[in-house]
Amino acid sequence: MCILQVSAVCVLRSTLTMCVLSVEKDAKRHAVGRVLFPLEGELGQAGRVLWRDLDPEEETQCSELGDVQISLSYSSSLQRLSVVVLRARGLQLVTEADSPALLGVLVLGPFMYARGLQLQHWMDMINKAQEPVKLWHRLGTAI
Repeated sequence: MCILQVSAVCVLRSTLTMCVLSVEKDAKRHAVGRVLFPLEGELGQAGRVLWRDLDPEEETQCSELGDVQISLSYSSSLQRLSVVVLRARGLQLVTEADSPALLGVLVLGPFMYARGLQLQHWMDMINKAQEPVKLWHRLGTAI
């Protein structure tokens, strides 16, 4: 059972994302897949058991906005994180009236913020201190 407290104002615009991780013997975590539950529908009905199929992590990262190759490195002695966009491919320009051009969104970081390849990239950077770790990421849409 999972109990979450969400204000009534936020419920209709929110989605609960549950990520399933596989943890190896060396404590590396790999995202297996995820399930999305929009809070406005069935999830708001108390006492119901909901079933969903797990979406494999590869399918959840589909994007037609393009890809960027990012290099991450962390120097613990300098306490400095370096993030470099090395290359980009297939970028699609999305514009709105009176808005700057939006190319897409990418969230990199620890478990609290990122999942899947984005989380794995972060963990690889932490495990390889002072060594740049390069990886291609697909851009997502802004929510």
